[in-house]
Amino acid sequence: MVLYRTSSAFLVGKLQAEALIHPELVPLGAEVIRIDDYFKDRHFVANLLRYTIVNTLSRAALWQTIAVYMEDIAVLDNSMASAEKVRLMTCVEGLLNTGIYHLEKSIRKTIILTVDSARNLFERNQDEDPTFSQLRFRSDPSKPNLDPSSLEYALVTFALLFGAGDAQEEHQVRNHLARKFMDAKKDSESTPKINGLLLRLLTRWLRLLDFSRKTGFARVSLDLVTRLPHDQRITGLDEKNRLLQKVVDDAPLESIIPTLGSLKDTATFKRVWNALDVAACRFGSGHSGIEDILGIELRCTGSVFRQRHADKRSSPQAGKSSDRSKSAIQNLVQPSPPSPVDSNIYRVSLSGEVLHSERGDAKAAATTRTNTVDVDSESNAIVTSPLHACSDKSAHPREVSSSVEDFTDDEYDDSLPGLFVGAISFGEPPSSKKQKKPTSKPKKRVSTSEPVPQWKYPIYVKRKTLTTFKLILDSKAKGTLEYRDFERAMADLDFLIEPGGKGSKIFRPPGASINKQPFICDPPHNAKLSIDETFRLRIRKDLHQLYGWSEYSFALKQGRDAVDYFAID
Repeated sequence: MVLYRTSSAFLVGKLQAEALIHPELVPLGAEVIRIDDYFKDRHFVANLLRYTIVNTLSRAALWQTIAVYMEDIAVLDNSMASAEKVRLMTCVEGLLNTGIYHLEKSIRKTIILTVDSARNLFERNQDEDPTFSQLRFRSDPSKPNLDPSSLEYALVTFALLFGAGDAQEEHQVRNHLARKFMDAKKDSESTPKINGLLLRLLTRWLRLLDFSRKTGFARVSLDLVTRLPHDQRITGLDEKNRLLQKVVDDAPLESIIPTLGSLKDTATFKRVWNALDVAACRFGSGHSGIEDILGIELRCTGSVFRQRHADKRSSPQAGKSSDRSKSAIQNLVQPSPPSPVDSNIYRVSLSGEVLHSERGDAKAAATTRTNTVDVDSESNAIVTSPLHACSDKSAHPREVSSSVEDFTDDEYDDSLPGLFVGAISFGEPPSSKKQKKPTSKPKKRVSTSEPVPQWKYPIYVKRKTLTTFKLILDSKAKGTLEYRDFERAMADLDFLIEPGGKGSKIFRPPGASINKQPFICDPPHNAKLSIDETFRLRIRKDLHQLYGWSEYSFALKQGRDAVDYFAID
């Protein structure tokens, strides 16, 4: 597709290598006819491009990249607890999984484009450089059934499929989509309303692109064949690849994007997503659930929806939700369904059929979900649908958080399937009738009759502690102050000092404080070094916002005035 135009040159080179590696893709007589001639056949190019997307730029490579990056975090940040590492990894997987799920589900609901209407939506400026910025959205008033947002769904999804592009390309994509969304919102009378969920998903996805580029995500290759460096993608190609690039660029839209080729019965669309789903099982649980969304038939074994209803009719008294989900998965893929702990590598043909699979050696110990890390079920639990509650257990033999809840079969409906209960919230909550409430211990409520402990001012401290806080809280105070003196002063107030992430320090107030919000700062690498005015200003601002401290909050402890730091007013 012309979504990432400047990357089409290296993509053609990759297609050539893919065709040479996999002879089953090349028609008969390839040993006589030059393989370059086959690239002049637009149908062959389109099929090869689809094959490459499925087997190379699939979500499996995305999960591998995330896993590698999270492992780097675990190695660099030795101070992070084991439970925090598992929770962080689960959050990243769940965030991307939920976003991909909602995008795919939105596509299923809204894309009604056919070949002719898809070509009418685009027009290219042939006089200028054919970059993505030259592609313009064109509405057709004669087709009232066309939803302008459908094209945006398609663009976002194919941006996902093609992986991380250049910063300039992503900037063009971001600006283009933003303009189209704003235009559609302004013209609310003639166009359907844009789903607010899609806008939030698009924003989060673009932020993920920025996050991936800044954190080195783009450095990890998503291709199975050699990827040309950025400065050699265009200038370093020979004339043969330049001709092939022209073939790809000039191909019609339905050839470059096969999923938009035949959408009247959505057969092509389902077949490609079927192949993507099988490829995604490499680093998933063996069942990522896209077939649940689209009703795809895997190897002619029947639709998931028909299978689910058949299970319900045959078993009126169903057992646990995990057993029902497991039986549906086992009936879906035959004869040997992928185990939830197996690492399976699939080869997918151009028609979406599984050619062969290689089963990795998974550890049986990873099957146990009960022996997991204990986390707070209310503040840190992640509720996702079972179709995306996956993690790579074979490549990363570590315990996985048990806070991922399973949804029952009755909850596979058109409602939004999941959200993050903790700090990360994605999308809207499902129906309250069908959402399984997490079990949590009842909170202890403080009796209104009991007095609330508060700071009593002034706080009487030792002379050295008083001097330290004067130098920090009084902007007019002069003198040098070492960081270790600040830690001693906080320790005198019974603050608990703990190491944080990336070398930071966490100061937790004592239990008698009404404000239990911790104070976090980044200390210098040497505690004996003097802290500068910038560091003092930052600490002064944080202490004032968190605890209301000022230069008048402390006094020298003397004789009978030496009372506790906390008292009941």
